[in-house]
Amino acid sequence: MRLLFVTGPRRRAGWLAQAFEADSASQVSVEDASSMTAGLARLRDVAYDAVLISHEPDELDAIEFLEAIRAAEGELYPTIVVGELPARDMNALCYEAGSDGYVCLEQASVRELLWHVARGMERRQLLAQNLRLTNQQKHRLQIEHNEANHLLAQQRGLIRGLEQIRRADGGDLPQGFHIGVPEVLAPITKRYQDLLRAYIVMGSGSLNGELTALADSLAATGVTAQQTLQIHLQVLENAVLSLGNRSARHVMNRADLLILELMMHLCDGYSRRIGDRDDSGPMVRAA
Repeated sequence: MRLLFVTGPRRRAGWLAQAFEADSASQVSVEDASSMTAGLARLRDVAYDAVLISHEPDELDAIEFLEAIRAAEGELYPTIVVGELPARDMNALCYEAGSDGYVCLEQASVRELLWHVARGMERRQLLAQNLRLTNQQKHRLQIEHNEANHLLAQQRGLIRGLEQIRRADGGDLPQGFHIGVPEVLAPITKRYQDLLRAYIVMGSGSLNGELTALADSLAATGVTAQQTLQIHLQVLENAVLSLGNRSARHVMNRADLLILELMMHLCDGYSRRIGDRDDSGPMVRAA
């Protein structure tokens, strides 16, 4: 390990280097800085494995130096405070200032000091790894939300494309058709919202009855496939917006399955109604 030992102007680090040399189980090199300014300058120019700070109230306040390190270098270096005061008087202050520990020189051995340094290094490595994983998770979630928004935009474009095709062909749009869900369909939209929430959690296995009932309501009301897609998009957009930092991929996958199943039920519902009208026609004429 390569350590920086920051002391006051009257204390030198030679004794610590000699103590580490006497421990044959470790290979530690110690460089010293005899003031707060010199210590910060060393940290800017050289990379160390850890920083030892001598707490000397009259010469060097370790708490102030810890705050200076955090302001200049962030949480990069493991820091251990050493001093002559009892640990019970310094532990809380050092931890609150961001140190990885405090060692009372009158009560600790060289090996114990080395273990404090090693644990501090391990803690910093775990914090850095956790930060990387957190950033990766945020990046992945952002990508998923961007993909979800892109898919929603494509589906909205599909509805607009259907409208443009009908206009280009000179055909009439279905009654009440426009981009956006008509207010009259608000009750059905609420039913679909509840169904989507349940579908995201449970899947389709136990919701076939609800899907069939909703499709029958859509067919009975005369809701078109385009309007059904509009309802789906409005509900899905609200669901994605409410996710916050949670994954959007599962919601999008379940929503795709739900609208596919609903469209199949809706097609079956309209087919049955057309078949019922065809069957009843001859009976009316015969009468």
